[in-house]
This record gives sequence, C-alpha cells and structure tokens, in this order.
Amino acid sequence: MEYVPNAQGDYMKANLVVFSLFLVFIAPMLILLPNSSAELGTKYVDATNCPNVGDGSSSNPFCSINVAVTSSSPGDIIEVASGTYTPTSSIEINHQLTIKGAQNGNTALQRIAGDSSESIIDFRGENNKIIIFSSDVSISGFEIHGDEKTRCGIYVAGGLNNISNIEISNNLIHGMAKKLDPLRATSWGILTDAVGGGQILHTIDGLHIHGNHIYDIGGFNDSIGLGISIHQVVSSEIDGGALIENNRFSNIHDGKWAGAGGIDVPGMGVFTHEQITTYPGDYLSGISLRGNQYANISVGAALQVSERGVFEEENSDFESVDVYLINVDKTTTVTESKLAPFASTTGKNVSLGIEESLAYFASPSKAIKHSLEDAPSFANIITISQGTFNEDLVINATTQLSNLMITSNGEGESIFTGGIHVNGNYGMNNITIDGLTVLGEKSENIAVNLDGKIGLLDVTIKNMVIDGSNSLRSGIVSSGLAGQVIVENNNFINIDGDYIFTTTPDGIDSGAGQISALSFSNNIISNSTASLRISPVSGLITQGFLINNTFTNSGSEISPLISINDVSSLLVEENQLHNINADTGISIEDVRYLSIKENNVSGVDSAIEIAESANNYIQSVSIQDNSFTEINNVAIDLPTVTNANIVVNQNWFGTTNITEIIDLISGDAEIGEQWNSWPGEDSDNDGWSDEFDLCPNSNDAIDIDNDGIPDGCDSLIDNDNDSVSNGVDNCLNIYNPNQDNHDNDIFGDLCDSDDDNDGMPDLLTNGSIFDYCPTGYTGWVRTEMTDPDNDGCHNYHEDDDDDNDGVLDDQDNCQMVGWYANLSNDVDNDGCQDSLEDSDDDNDGVLDEDDSCPTGDLDWESSSETDFDGDGCRDLSEDDDDDGDMVLDNMDDCPNEKVTNSSDEDGDGCIDEEPVVKTPFSERLMKGELSALSIILIPLFLLLIAGSRYFVRQVSNDNKNRLMVKISTSETIVQLNDLSTRATDMFLAKAMIEKHHSQIQDAIKEKKDSFEGGYLIETEQVSNDLERIWGKAIELGLTTNAAVSRMKKNILRGKFDSEHYLKLWSERIEEDDLEDDLEDDLEIDPVSVEKTSKSKLTKTNLNKMKKAELVDLAKKKGLMTSGTKATIIDRLLEEEE
Repeated sequence: MEYVPNAQGDYMKANLVVFSLFLVFIAPMLILLPNSSAELGTKYVDATNCPNVGDGSSSNPFCSINVAVTSSSPGDIIEVASGTYTPTSSIEINHQLTIKGAQNGNTALQRIAGDSSESIIDFRGENNKIIIFSSDVSISGFEIHGDEKTRCGIYVAGGLNNISNIEISNNLIHGMAKKLDPLRATSWGILTDAVGGGQILHTIDGLHIHGNHIYDIGGFNDSIGLGISIHQVVSSEIDGGALIENNRFSNIHDGKWAGAGGIDVPGMGVFTHEQITTYPGDYLSGISLRGNQYANISVGAALQVSERGVFEEENSDFESVDVYLINVDKTTTVTESKLAPFASTTGKNVSLGIEESLAYFASPSKAIKHSLEDAPSFANIITISQGTFNEDLVINATTQLSNLMITSNGEGESIFTGGIHVNGNYGMNNITIDGLTVLGEKSENIAVNLDGKIGLLDVTIKNMVIDGSNSLRSGIVSSGLAGQVIVENNNFINIDGDYIFTTTPDGIDSGAGQISALSFSNNIISNSTASLRISPVSGLITQGFLINNTFTNSGSEISPLISINDVSSLLVEENQLHNINADTGISIEDVRYLSIKENNVSGVDSAIEIAESANNYIQSVSIQDNSFTEINNVAIDLPTVTNANIVVNQNWFGTTNITEIIDLISGDAEIGEQWNSWPGEDSDNDGWSDEFDLCPNSNDAIDIDNDGIPDGCDSLIDNDNDSVSNGVDNCLNIYNPNQDNHDNDIFGDLCDSDDDNDGMPDLLTNGSIFDYCPTGYTGWVRTEMTDPDNDGCHNYHEDDDDDNDGVLDDQDNCQMVGWYANLSNDVDNDGCQDSLEDSDDDNDGVLDEDDSCPTGDLDWESSSETDFDGDGCRDLSEDDDDDGDMVLDNMDDCPNEKVTNSSDEDGDGCIDEEPVVKTPFSERLMKGELSALSIILIPLFLLLIAGSRYFVRQVSNDNKNRLMVKISTSETIVQLNDLSTRATDMFLAKAMIEKHHSQIQDAIKEKKDSFEGGYLIETEQVSNDLERIWGKAIELGLTTNAAVSRMKKNILRGKFDSEHYLKLWSERIEEDDLEDDLEDDLEIDPVSVEKTSKSKLTKTNLNKMKKAELVDLAKKKGLMTSGTKATIIDRLLEEEE
C-alpha cells in the first residue's frame, strides 16, 4: 500500500487510541490472572500432559516436541521430560536452540534403551528425523528410535547456509534401516552434508559428537549401515571441523549397493567421504576421532580427509571388528602405537574401490583375506605391527596371485602363536614373508608350509624367527618352487622335525618348475636336530648359494646336517658348523661346478662329503681357505674315481703334519699347499698351534659372549656385559647390573613381564600400562574381592582407589566400578555416582528428594543455623528465603521467622503482634485516597507512555521496511528520488523516527552509488528531456497535467520506463508539427485533419475488437502485450489519455 502522510498519521493515532483503551480496561484484569506463559527462554515438554497442547511453561508443558521447536525463539532451551514422543513429521530446527532430554549430561554408553527414564523420540514407521538447518544447536540426552521405515536419526543440513557449532551428545540412536532403492541403500545414525541444488555452496564446522551410543543401523533388506556419515565438514584447525569422541558404535550392519547382485559394502562406525566424482572440489578437513568404542562392525572407520585428519583410537576400543581404519589417500594422522597390534595393507580399498589407501586390520589373516579376495591383481604389502597374534597366518589365493609382501613394521616382534600356510591352489609369484616370529604350526608338524600345488615363482623368506619348541616340527617346507628362492637372515631355534628347510619334502612335486637360483644365506640354526635339504624334483637348480650360515649344537645321526644335490653351480662360503651331532656336516651330490671356501667346521665326524651318481658328472671342485678342526673321521670325502678337476688348497686342518692332513682327505683330489706353516704342536686340537693359541687346552673358536676371549680362558662369561656371569644373571641378554628382582622369581625386573607376580602383565603389547602397581604387593592372587577394578593393585595393601573412579578410598563412600567421577556425575566428590548410588548429591545432610538445591554448595551441613527452613539450600549463599515464608530475605524484617498470610497482614515477614484492620482497596479508591488512586493511575500513565513509544517505533519500522524493499527493487534514479521524498514526508509527519529516516537516505545513496557513472548521467539526461517534452506536449494541448502525473506514477511503479514515454511523446510532437505543416501548405481545416488522421479510442470501440487486434494495436503503440483482454484495453485507454 502506498504511503500517504496524513493517512499514516491517522492510522498511528487510531492505534494509539486502541492501545490506550487496552491499558485502561484490559491491563488491570491481566494483572489479576495467573501466569500462564512459559519461563523466559525455557520451554518444557512432557508427554504426560497430552492430549493438552500446553503453553510450554513448567506448569503446563507442551505435549509435542515439534510444537515446542516451532514455538521457540533463537537462544531458547527446550527441556523434554522422560516419556515417549511420536512426531508425525520431522523435527526441523531453524535457529539457535538447545534441546535437552531427561538423560542430558549422562553418557549413553551405560544406558539401556526403552528405560522409563529416557526421553524417547520414536520415529518408527515413518521416514522422519531431526533436521538441523541452523548454527549453535545442541541435542542431548535422548533415545532416538527408528526402524526399516526410518533412514536417518539426526541430519545436519548445510545446503542453505554455512553451519557452525553443533553439539550432539549423550543420545541413544538406533534402528535406522530404510533402503530407498538399490542405489540409495544407505542408512545413518547421524548424517551431515552441505549440498544444495546439486552443488556444494556451504560448509559445516564446529561439530562435536560425544557420549552417544549408535547401534543397530542398516541390515534390513541389505541396507548399508553407517553410524556417522560426514560430508562437507571443513576447518583450518585440528578438531575444528568435527570432533567425534567417547561414542560407542555397535552392530552397524553390512549391506549391498545396486541390488542383490551388486557390490557388498561393509557397515562402518564413522564414514567421511569426499564426493569428488559428483561434486568436483569436494573437500574435508579438521576431523578427529578419539576414545570411541567399536563392536560387531566390519569397519570401525573409513576416513577420507584431505587435511588435519586425526585418528587416535586404541586397540582395546575394538571388539569383533575386522578393519579398525581405512585411511583413504593415507592423509589422516594415525597413532599406530595405540592401535597395535594390527595388520595394515596398502592398495585397493576394501569398501570404496579406491586404490590409494592404508587399511588397519584386527588380524593379519583378515588383512590377507581382504587383500587376496578384493584386490588379487594389485601389488599388496601387508605390514604386521608388534604384538602377539593368537592365530595361524593362512595365504589362500582364490585366483592367480602376484606381488604379495607380508612384513613386520620393525618396531618390535610380530609373534604368531600358530603357523604359516601358503596354499597355492592357483599360481603364485613374487611372494615375500619378512620379519615374523612363528611359534606354532598350521600344517601338521610344519611351522612355515609353502604349498605350491600349481607353482610358487620367486619366493623370499627372510628375517624370521622360527621356534620349533623342541617339538617334532619342521621349519620351512616348500613345494612347487620355481624362479628365485631366497631364505636369508632367519633364526631357526629348536627345530626337531625333519627339516630346517627343504625344497622337496617327499620327492613328488607336480607343481615344481625350474629353480633358477636358490640362496640359503646368513641364517642361524641352533639346538636343532632337523636337517637342511636342497634338491629339485627334476633337472638342475641353475645356481645355488650356501653362504654365511651358522649351525651350532645341531644335527642328528640319521642324516647329514646339510644335503644338497642336482645343482649346476654351487657356492658354499663362510659357513660356521660347530658341535654338530650328525655324522656328516655337508653332503653334496651331482653338483657340476662347486666352490667351497672360507668355511669353519668343527666337532663333527665327517665335515664334507662330495659324490656323483655317475662318472664324469662333476666338472670342477675347489676347496680352499677352509678350517677343519676336531674332525673325528674325514674332513673332505671325495669320489675315488673321477675325471673332475678337484683342488684342495690353503685349508687348515688343525695340524701341520702333512701326513695327518692327507689322512683327513679321502678320494681323488689334487692336494695343494695347506695351512701348515705355523710351527709347533696344537695341544688342545682346536686348530691353532700352541704358539698362537689364545686359550691353551680349550677351543679358541668357542666364545659364547663374543668378547674376544675364548670361553675356556674367560673369567666372566657375560652375554649382556653387565658384569654378572651368565650362570647367575637373571636377565641373560639385558644389561642388568643391579639384578633387581621384586618378586624373587627366576627373571629380573627388566626382563620380567610381571614384576610382582600377580598374574597381570606390567605392560600391554603396545607398551601402554596394564598393571598400575607393577612392583607392588606380592604373594597374592587377583580375584574380584582383592582387585575388583582390575588395575593390578591389591585393594587392602596398595590400592587407594579400589573402584578406580578417581576418588580415593578414604573419601569414597561407594564401590561401584566402571565409571569415573567428575563434577557432572559426582557433585560432592564422595565417590558415589549421583544418578545411581548417591541419595544426597551435595552431601549437605538433606536427601535429594527433599533438597531444593540438590547440586548446590558443598562442604557444609544443613542445620537450623545454616539452613533455617531445612530445604537443603544454604542460607548464606543459596537461599533467598531463609525461613521459607514466601517473603524474600531482602524484604523480610524477620528472616528467621516463618509467617503465613493470616499471621502477617502487612507482608513484612514478621508475625503481627495485633491484628491489623485494613480498609478495603475499593473503599479507599471510592473515597479518592491519593495512595489508592496512584496505584491505578501511575502504572496506566507509564504504560501509556511506553505503548505510545512502542507504536511510534513500530509504525516507523514498518514504513522503513516497506521503503527498503522498494529501494532494493528500484531500477532508476527517478524511483529512488521519489522514495527519498516520501521518506522525508513521513519523517516530517512524525510517522518515521530520525534513525529510520537516516537509514533510508543512506540506502538510497548506496543504491545510487551502485549505478555506473555513465548510467547516472544518461538517466538524469533522460529525466530532464522527458520533463521538457511533457511541458511542450501540455503547451501544444496534446496532454494534461493530470495525465503527466499518472505517467510519472507509472514510471515509479515500474510499469513503463522514462525512455518509453520520451520516445512516445517525441514522436507525437513530431507528428503534430508535421500536421501543422500540412495544414499550412494545403490550407486544410485542422479539425478535419484530426478527424481524418485518427479516430478517438473508446472502451466501447476497443471491446468490439478481438484480442489479436488489440495485441497488434498495443505493439504499434509500443505497449506491453501480455495479460488478459481487459488488461490490454486498460493500457490502450490510459495511453490514449
């Protein structure tokens, strides 16, 4: 409606009159009515008040959460009582709001769904949810329940604007399992995104999700469950985008994408995904996960976070979880020391199909299964962390497998209590197993079984510790080998089965191929009766290497310690064989070209046997620079008849006597010069002449502690160099000079995993503390009575916090375990959980049910001196009505004297000594007493003034808003000038205050400034030209002042612009001048010219025309042609005028 100054003034006056009448007649009545409005800023909801709608006050709460939300104002708090609420639509939050359920402040991790203490939002049967459209929203303390009809519990929707500071805490969220269609198959507990109109325009940050239990998501009709799904969360700060902490995710179900025959997708606790293919440039940052729990889920978390992603979960937080974390693009920072033990893989992601990822699995077997089944054609590296895995490591290829490495991360021992079994049902190549400790067996009596039924090409086993535990177990048994085979840097201990390592366990190997090179190097074999056997099934091994191995206290009489046959070229170099129990140390047969050099063999019957199965098989043998000592029978046993070139040269046989040397060599050989240049006898027969013998009467080669002093002359045999002899050292291989041994067992504290022998290890395998009293009380057995909180500390002797709640026993009144005291759950810090154990939360002597200040001041006790009315509120600091007589202390002349209305007529808080006879107010008013009149008139006067000011400001604000809208849509300077004039008229008519008038003028100036300079000049010129043209048209009698006024209004309303009228009237004036010229030239009557040149348009004539004819006529006159027939006629008539 257009503003008219006088009408606006009348409107304001009328409103003032109405408001004055309201004050005089209605306001006094409202004073007498009870307060029915909700408390300022807080609204209440209680299902027990249904079916009443309620007004949101504590005495008359809303029945519906939806109604409470729609009735709320920004910054309000909504408190929802326990009970069940079934919304008929989604709960939409469009402004700053805090919604608290009955369990607000209590973590959901220890609560039970469906309990009567819960505020239950029941979305079952409907696809409703809580939708957050605004910043600064908090939702806490609810149970949110869905089913197969419900897809999401809480949705943070930033599609319309940026959203910040959202807190979702202490909620039970469960049951969401709706699957819209095969391609929209996901259900969520909590979802965030900022997608609107098919594009990303906004972001979300400041998201804090904590204390929630999200469970039983997905699973119905193969719907995919995601506990929390994060999109478009961005922050430049660590934790700034989303901090997800101290939640529990359980039973998040797997599902299928794209129907029953589609892709299997695992359920995930937390899923963050940059939807780059759909929204190029999508980006996530500042997302952290800490202290959450995961149970019965395929994947704990899958994180794709470009920057500032943090994952600080601990191994103990996971229960029945296959994959702890999928680190997409490897950009999230992971505290691996907390997550161990685990097995990690690189390569193709098991859930998203993304090749660049790092996945952390709960066990190596799970890692291998996913790698082989989901990405068999990719190169896979499976890294095993430190720790103990109570499982077998089984590699069971389901198709052709290439390029698999299983390796330790090198930060500690990766121990398998079971064995390793490579099951080659399909061809396998380039397989490496590196750095593992194997204590058991998967295949019977075999620690590591390389079973290449179809073939194993290029295999490496290195840096392993294989402990046979003195059982009848072989070390490495392989079949189907081909290509390069490398066994190096391994430690074989107590291997008492058939083989330390063998290439042909039974001589029948259908999968075997051509072994081009085999190296058994740098290995240590000790205390083992098993043997080493290298032999192809058929043909020859092209090259063989037996280099730098150490064999001690090993071998058995039933077979040679080392057997090698059918090799084209073999190098045996720098091996150590000492105290060998086998009859023969090294047995070699059918090797064409053989070099044996720089080996040290002692303590064996026969050192080396060389044979050929047919004459002339051996081509060349060189035995040089070796040491043979303490040989009981033959050092070198050669074929007796051969055409091979066999040379024995520069070896040491422990003697300088050439006759003895020749006796130690059997067979056909060219015996050259040996190490016989050292004069003197070798009394102890250790290979060193007495002149050069470091330890006479002992074997110089034996030096257990490697200190350079042979053990026979070593006064202190000390492996760890701590000056304590091996015989009494309680930590044999750890420097331990003090020999501390708290529990006096056979192990010193430095190598004892349980220093106090209480049955609880001091540390977990990842190095974190397990026993909090590792060197505490000894000689006790841990039970629920002696250690209920399972912290390794004896309750009666060393534990000062038996229930581990953070409150010391001498201050702890309760012993419930499984929680930790803080100000929110134990106000008085007495060790009793307020919600479950403590009936007096503030410990003031007044039970909570009778305490008006249940969580008030601490360190005081209620008594008649401190709490006169016994309401549990401390008179000194909390109670503003000490005597409870409804008279506040600051108005109470007798603060410790309780009165009633009948005993305190004058309301001073003191019992009246004599009854006060009061004159009724109505009588005092009728008498005209000034005090009575003032009670009525003064408030009315003040309310009248306040109401007048309010209405003036309201009218001014309405006028300002209307003009602001017109300013924003103005397109010409003329329109803006008109609005400026109208604002000034309103200000002069007192219909607009000075502040609003200034804002209008500033807005007009800003709008004008937004026009380009050339446009302003051009517009001003058009306006000036139009005024001149209109003036000439009026002068010529072509129009009137009234018509010009209407045309100006059309311009202001945007119906026509100035250029339209300028062109129109310029043409009409030009036509008029032309007609005058014709009249002068032809001397024709002007009146007749006018009649013949054009006919007058009338409504009657126009109504007879068809709409198409009207449209053509409007086009000729330059008018708009849209609208109904009546609209076009009105335009033509207005133009005619």
